[in-house]
Amino acid sequence: MASSTQEARPLDAVMRRLFRPLLRLALRQGFAFRELCALLKREYILIAEAELRTQKLPTNTSRVSAMTGINRNDILECNRSPDELPPLALNVVSRILGQWERDRRFQDSRGRPRPLTCTGTKNEFEKLVASVSAHLGYSTVLAELERSGAVERRNDMVRIKEVVAWGSSDIQKGLDLLARNVDTMCGAVEENLHAGKQRNLHLRTTYDNVLLKSMEPLRREIREEGKVFHEKMREIISPHDRDITTSDTDAEGGAQVVVITVAHIVKPEPKAP
Repeated sequence: MASSTQEARPLDAVMRRLFRPLLRLALRQGFAFRELCALLKREYILIAEAELRTQKLPTNTSRVSAMTGINRNDILECNRSPDELPPLALNVVSRILGQWERDRRFQDSRGRPRPLTCTGTKNEFEKLVASVSAHLGYSTVLAELERSGAVERRNDMVRIKEVVAWGSSDIQKGLDLLARNVDTMCGAVEENLHAGKQRNLHLRTTYDNVLLKSMEPLRREIREEGKVFHEKMREIISPHDRDITTSDTDAEGGAQVVVITVAHIVKPEPKAP
């Protein structure tokens, strides 16, 4: 009979591959090993407790310790100062920008999101926000969009600074987006594995001998095609969103649909002398 260590080896290899880019990121961001271990321990405890609640089981210290292998005193210390992350909800920024891009009322003659008036009674930006949700105050939304760097305001007009990939130069927002994407991808792949078939889209395209002179032209073209693809996804998905659709008003909502695209273009490693 195989030991538990031997049975775990295939998963060990997968976990090492998953951890490696995250550890590289932590190292470059200045995380000390002690800090990283403390963070990992806390999150492991919180995840174990969440799993028990999902299964409607008691979340006592002994059960969590048995699941995680973490000392009971450490679990008690974690519970004395809980710091659970907020749920990864669909950001209102994405919804507003998506509506701005696809709704003809807010587009120019070329079908691009146009600058909107944002002051005065029943201004265009207020109408945009109202088309997404009747419960959002337009001034609050505008302040958040400005804070996040998604829009630029000049006098009584506001315009989108960058379609789709807004705020990518901000380190904090870039890392937050990375965390959300990793969480989504892990959930999608895990569901595929448990279902025994590909319920969720999971594709990868790789070329490993591309001309160096083609790197930047390809980067630009892929980025533009990615924006077009996401605009198409919003056209497909938004009519089914409970906050946007005007049909099936009595139908139950709450399902989340996430579509992620990423392309990475890198130079080859230098050859050893």
